[in-house]
Amino acid sequence: MVGCTFNISEIERSQATYSNFFLCFPDTDIGFSKLHTKEQFLIRKEIAKEKRNRNFNCDEFSNFASTIQNVDDINKGILMDKSQPCRRPNLNNCEVR
Repeated sequence: MVGCTFNISEIERSQATYSNFFLCFPDTDIGFSKLHTKEQFLIRKEIAKEKRNRNFNCDEFSNFASTIQNVDDINKGILMDKSQPCRRPNLNNCEVR
């Protein structure tokens, strides 16, 4: 069995060669996530320009976006369970989650 992982950051490429996936989900790029907020903002402006140039709107990745939302919802639920150990506001009748 052979497997590969790609750790190549797209932000080092020219704007015209950004992949469609990167245009839709730049936060998944290792290099992008290491940038400071101001640098990320500048890249996002480039991404918006490139999406307009390509007339691209990320519809082909709608399933991926819903998966990310599902994971975010699960994480929010876990955080809520850990930060609010009781189901009822009255601590005398507290039911542990």
